[in-house]
Amino acid sequence: MQAGGLSELLLTLPAMEGLRAAYPAAEMALLTTSANRELLAPRTGPWTSLVTLPPAVTAASRRRRVSSADAPPVAQAGADTRRTLQSLSDTRFDIGIQLTVDSRSADDFLLHLGARVSAGTSAHGAEGFDRAIEFVPLQHTTLRALEIVSLVGAQPAALAAALPILREDRDRARHLIRPLSDGGRPLLALHPGGSDPRHRWPTGWFGEIAARAATSGWRVVVLGSEQDGRLARDLIGQAVNHGADCRRILDLTGRTDLSDLIGIADAADVLVGNDSGPLHIAEAVGTPSVGIFWVGGSITSAPLSRRRHRVHIGWTTSCPICGKDATQALWTGDSCDHEPSFVTAVPVAPVWDDVEELVAETRQEVAPQHPDAFVGDDTGAFDLRDLDDY
Repeated sequence: MQAGGLSELLLTLPAMEGLRAAYPAAEMALLTTSANRELLAPRTGPWTSLVTLPPAVTAASRRRRVSSADAPPVAQAGADTRRTLQSLSDTRFDIGIQLTVDSRSADDFLLHLGARVSAGTSAHGAEGFDRAIEFVPLQHTTLRALEIVSLVGAQPAALAAALPILREDRDRARHLIRPLSDGGRPLLALHPGGSDPRHRWPTGWFGEIAARAATSGWRVVVLGSEQDGRLARDLIGQAVNHGADCRRILDLTGRTDLSDLIGIADAADVLVGNDSGPLHIAEAVGTPSVGIFWVGGSITSAPLSRRRHRVHIGWTTSCPICGKDATQALWTGDSCDHEPSFVTAVPVAPVWDDVEELVAETRQEVAPQHPDAFVGDDTGAFDLRDLDDY
């Protein structure tokens, strides 16, 4: 069960791959949101079926377990929730695994499925899982999920999500970015949005990155939801103020679905973004990325690899307006009502340096000159003599 958003889904896919490796012949149903199901339905993965969870469960899963207001859905379930629960209970699952981060309602729903063995986290007084680890806030989401599935015998098979790319993804992306002349120039994707305003890099900083890219002859595309349109306009305005030709910058906010995002992330040389879904999509399709993270998010969701993914951290830990300690919200969920950016202090220059370096490295990657280099024999062992030729 993964009732969280896109980022959480992608961060927990490695745990699902570990389950598939441990139980290669098992039927695996992934219980998730309608949006996640829409993304995964046309793609292969460790699951054998996808089930859409009731909205009451997925909406409540976005709230932390901090009060009785987040009531277990089964205790006051609507007809839709009861029907889904009954249908799933009739399946008689052998193992039920809760991978949603810190949601009492999702825990309760999973436990009512009646699986022979259940596994998840125990936190804030939650009880009932047969096998559980304690929920500790400052743990990477991928590593927590891998620890949970280890309770039922699964070992890590991967440390990052891998999303299959469809021909439709690439065709739609080519159509969307067609207004930008190609000429073989690098394509930079920018995502200035994110669900939490405190974790967004200022649009002026994104605008300066866009200006540096555009004045270097690169193509720039701005991604985001319809609600991110204002951010995109501010970004482009800032880029023009820094001397960029606006014809080299394409605003696609509000014009893309998840398939489009996958195709554009695949086409991009680098994606620069805040801690949000598009950044994790870039990692999942193998595109280099430069991510802007608040210090808490850098611990829980930043890429684990640094060869193709760079991380810049905002170290602000207290609200710049009222001074309240923001780190306590990781445990209690009790934060102030102010929403200033906590990552403003991340400078532009090192972010741009990483962008340039990643573009240069990926464009220089070529196959070994010696066609037989690193080719093993029938046993899979490498012939070290090939290294001399290489």
